[in-house]
Amino acid sequence: MTSDAAGVSKLWGSATYGGPSQQLAELGVPNQSSTCSHLSGRMSHLGPQYTNLAMIGYPDGRIRFFDIQHCMPVSEFQAHQCAVQALCVRPHDSVLISGDMEGTIRLHKVADCTQLEAFKTGSNSQVCSLVTSPRPDSLNVFAFSLRNGDCFVVRYDVGADVDVVDSFHMRDEEEETTSGDTLVCFSPCEDNVVLVSSPWSNECILVRDFESRTVLRSLEVLSVPTCLDISPHGFLVAMGTTDGLLRLVDYEAGTFQDFDGVSAGQFTRVGFSADGKNLICSSRREILQWMVTCPA
Repeated sequence: MTSDAAGVSKLWGSATYGGPSQQLAELGVPNQSSTCSHLSGRMSHLGPQYTNLAMIGYPDGRIRFFDIQHCMPVSEFQAHQCAVQALCVRPHDSVLISGDMEGTIRLHKVADCTQLEAFKTGSNSQVCSLVTSPRPDSLNVFAFSLRNGDCFVVRYDVGADVDVVDSFHMRDEEEETTSGDTLVCFSPCEDNVVLVSSPWSNECILVRDFESRTVLRSLEVLSVPTCLDISPHGFLVAMGTTDGLLRLVDYEAGTFQDFDGVSAGQFTRVGFSADGKNLICSSRREILQWMVTCPA
């Protein structure tokens, strides 16, 4: 791991569901275009430098760790030979999982970036999203989606083979449109449930039970999400819209509210912190951090 002296401006905004948003400070721009991001605040057992991290992937295959509290890079390493497209972390054992544009997924130790495992997804299709299960009884389960519309829920223990729990295909082969990615995330408050969106899900987020392999319900969000995450308490779903807005969706009621987004383009990644109070959103040129409040 090598440190880098390049800086990033302090990024703050606020998003109150049910109330107005307010910009608290000037937004910063990293010194190189990023391809993905992940916010993690649950690895303090590794040392104080891992207390509040943003992990950023880059087109040349690097992954950089940012200390978002002090607004400075901590370290970086070469994880892939092509663009890193998705990132997530298993907090219980601090395993970093990353996927690239050629369909390769790699697992590393966060502490020293040692590679534990690497496998191909079965195609050369780009990895669009990667998420780990937050449920205590399934911490070794993670899910990923591919540009071609394939989604997988898998189980992995260090030193063991990857076990596919569920797989499904979202793409409608009769439709020619390929605008947008297939995205997946876990529900933190329900057993065996993932949220899935794609250009072929009719501007809805599907709620799927991956054990029974059935769709339980859908959330109509009136846009194909460009990125997707659900808060740790399960109340809010965060997504980017095709017109560059941040949309917060009430998971139970299905209502939503929009907030000002990036100055140009769309959000490519969005993720809640472990306590749900912070939300990191990245576009191709901007990384925004929001403070999120949800009225009782």
